[in-house]
Amino acid sequence: MDRAEYHRSSSRMNRILIETDTVLGHIKSAWCRIVRAEFEPMEVPRHRHSLFELHFFLTGSGTATVNCGTAVSNETYPIGSGEFLLVPPMEDHAFLGIAPNSAKFVMAFSAENDGACFGRCRVLSGTRQMETIIEMMQTTAQKNDPGADYTICALAGALITDALRIACPGLFSARPQKFIQAENLADCAEQIIRDNIDRGITAEFVSNQLFLSLKQLNRLTLERRGASVSQLISKIRLEKVKQLLAGGNDTMAEIAEKTGFSSGYSLSRFFVRSQGISPGRYRREIRK
Repeated sequence: MDRAEYHRSSSRMNRILIETDTVLGHIKSAWCRIVRAEFEPMEVPRHRHSLFELHFFLTGSGTATVNCGTAVSNETYPIGSGEFLLVPPMEDHAFLGIAPNSAKFVMAFSAENDGACFGRCRVLSGTRQMETIIEMMQTTAQKNDPGADYTICALAGALITDALRIACPGLFSARPQKFIQAENLADCAEQIIRDNIDRGITAEFVSNQLFLSLKQLNRLTLERRGASVSQLISKIRLEKVKQLLAGGNDTMAEIAEKTGFSSGYSLSRFFVRSQGISPGRYRREIRK
């Protein structure tokens, strides 16, 4: 990766607004990027934010100092590949002594929960799954696919959830052991369908956008939505057709085009099969 490609990739990821739900409540990103020492300085002097900040070292090493110059004495930790620091709001921290081959993922985000459960901020060992999620986020950010932003949000939710399981297991002690990212992915799948309903969207298209096999995604949507991906598409398509029939004067051909059918005839067959009446009759009855 050359400098120009690095900055393009970094800028693209940073432009994506990440909003998702975690055990901290609804979160929203302020910035999110991968920083490489070969292209820009990674040493950061003492600073603080009103945000949470996740630093995950992908390669290389450095020194993390927390509570710098506050009433609590400085605590300095070596940090290296596969380790991370999850910094609560208003916690002073710094990164020094960065090795030349270092690269890290950093994400700052606001959250509904103030993070009081964190206690002492410290360097923690990450998991291979967290590294894989970051790699997938970077790969997805480089794509122009319509579902890329939704995938990034779901992956970010999964990453933060994994980090919180390690940094603050008490958050999970009173909760059912569910994977919050599963709900995020179900939401993403549904949103991808709604945003692309006029394209003749397929279940395979949705699963590809989320980097899941169709079997995996069907299992997830059946659990979370009570329907397979194909059934979700049909349900959302029917909702859109009914909305257009009730609220406008579009012809069947125009409605078919807006809802991903190849023709008005295909639309009529679908509607009769699911509702037992023709779309024309439905329109007349709904407007009585």
